[in-house]
Amino acid sequence: MEDTTSPDSPEVVADTSSEATATDAVDNDADAAPEVIPPAEIVFVDHRFELPAGTPPELAARLQEIGKELHSGFTKKTQAVAEQRRQAEQAYAAQMQQAQEHIGEIAQLKSIDKTLAEYEKVDWHAWIGSDPQAAREAFKQLESLKFERESTNRALTEKQQTYQNKQREQAARIVAEGQTTLAEKIPGWGQEKQDAIRDFAVNEYGYTPQEVNNIYDPRVVIMLHDAMVSKKAVQVAKAPVSPPKPVPVPKVGQSASAGSKDPDKMSSEEWNKWRLADLVKKGKR
Repeated sequence: MEDTTSPDSPEVVADTSSEATATDAVDNDADAAPEVIPPAEIVFVDHRFELPAGTPPELAARLQEIGKELHSGFTKKTQAVAEQRRQAEQAYAAQMQQAQEHIGEIAQLKSIDKTLAEYEKVDWHAWIGSDPQAAREAFKQLESLKFERESTNRALTEKQQTYQNKQREQAARIVAEGQTTLAEKIPGWGQEKQDAIRDFAVNEYGYTPQEVNNIYDPRVVIMLHDAMVSKKAVQVAKAPVSPPKPVPVPKVGQSASAGSKDPDKMSSEEWNKWRLADLVKKGKR
């Protein structure tokens, strides 16, 4: 059979691009795996707690928020304990420093008191009768020791008084600075807020009132306040929400004033309307 196609005529090619695209889309849909939603987790301290599968997203989000609040409260508590320990160590170091500064005078006083105790055992009358010169020299030494003890004790007392004054001034300055910081950081800071934080620390964390009163670092008070606020927020979130009370719907034909106002207290116009409505109602029965 003779080929009648002209060599110069364009070659007709079937358009299969749309079919291929449709086929690829079907294949991709078939191969695509369903989306896997990872289970929600609650992080507390160094532990992770996985919520059961199928937990509603709203509930999971709320539980995660509660977990964060509890974790934050626990962290603040440990930080407060660490800060209390640091303050105790600083107080102990200050006492040791004071003892080191006064150890010379204290040792000297102990040595003098020991020597004076020995002199108290001396029978001065017998000593003067047997060796007056030696007794007089010993008596002079005794008087000198008494003077030395008095001057040493006076110097030690002055040093201790100076140290105590510095401690009181430092404590007053720390308290004043702390009050300024607390007024800036805690809304509504005042005596009522202080009492609430003290009661929270005593009831929730086992502090004694004396321990709370000895907290001078405002950071500890701020952490206790944040923990108190977080705990209240968690309690409010857990509290059941009471549904609103239903509002009674008046019946058709019932006078609004009749159900809400005593006829004896109505004006003449109100009473006439109420009476007319009541007669109409009775006539329909």
